[in-house]
Formats: sequence, structure tokens, C-alpha cells
Amino acid sequence: MAKIKKNKNIEDEFNKRINKMRTKVESIKPKLTYQFSSKVTATFISKDYARQVAGGLRAGDQLILSELKMKLDENMDNDLWAWPVSKKDGTSTTERVNGTLVRDPRNIVDTGRLKASLRMRADDGVVNIAYREPYALITHYGGYILPYGNRHARPVFLPARPWVTYTLENYNIGQVYRQAILAQFK
Repeated sequence: MAKIKKNKNIEDEFNKRINKMRTKVESIKPKLTYQFSSKVTATFISKDYARQVAGGLRAGDQLILSELKMKLDENMDNDLWAWPVSKKDGTSTTERVNGTLVRDPRNIVDTGRLKASLRMRADDGVVNIAYREPYALITHYGGYILPYGNRHARPVFLPARPWVTYTLENYNIGQVYRQAILAQFK
């Protein structure tokens, strides 16, 4: 009898634990269903639908490449980038390599090499932007440089001119992709 009672206790304990687990599983179900709803839905999507979405992404890629290049160039050319006042003469006038004099605020373009070094790629909703000139990062983020690499010169501060960040904050890439994908269904 002791064995039967022991087994009954084990069985009761087992059933209690199973019921607790069922309760936990049932309370989790809505979350799991919500989290995986896109996967479940994806199994019922037709191949035509998937092709239309892929076509929309490709169309969005092309549109973004042309629009974003134009916006990046515009913001590089824009006269909104602050420049510190020179200690020598109390102004912020600088003579550029190309011979022009610029004041504060100013654009970023001097020789045009930085602007021309832009390389962009868009692939299925992922956009890569790269400027290949070695001074692109210091121009964008700012910092101190030694003029012309001269170790004996005093470091010069270059202010940040984050034209890429500014462009991306003011250009809705997601909206462009959305419109391109929706256009495939018309």
C-alpha cells in the first residue's frame, strides 16, 4: 500500500506540474503567435506576391541611389556648416586650395575630390554610403589635425560637418521603399 500511495503522490505531483506548465504555455501562446505571425503568414504568400515585393525593393534601391546622391551633394554644397573664428584676424574667412575665399557659415566643397569619392550601393533595402577620400571622416566628425602632416605645427581644430547624418535624418528611406513596393501592386 505504501508503494501505491507513493505512486499516487508522484502521479498527483506530476499532474500538478503538468497543469502548471499548461497554464504557463497557454499564457505564452498569444505572445508566440504574435511574434511568429509573419513567419506563419509568409508560408501562405504566393510566389507572385513575393516577386512583387522583391521588385518593389529593387525599384526602391534604384530610386534611393539617385535621390540620396542628389541630397548628399546638396547638403555638402549647402552653406550651413559652421567654422571657428580665426585667432589671427578675428574672422572666419579661409582661402581654399581652389583660390576662393569662404566665410562662416560655409559649404564643405573645396577641390571637389571628397564629393567625387562617393560610392553608394543599395541591395534589397540595405543602403551603403562610402566616401573614399582619407579625410572624409575628419570632415564629417571633426577633430584635430596637424596641418600638412607637420609634427612641429600646432594642432588645428576642424569642426564636425556631418552632412551624411544630416541627409539621412531628413530623408525617409523607409517611405521610399514603401511607395516602391506599393507601386508594384497597382
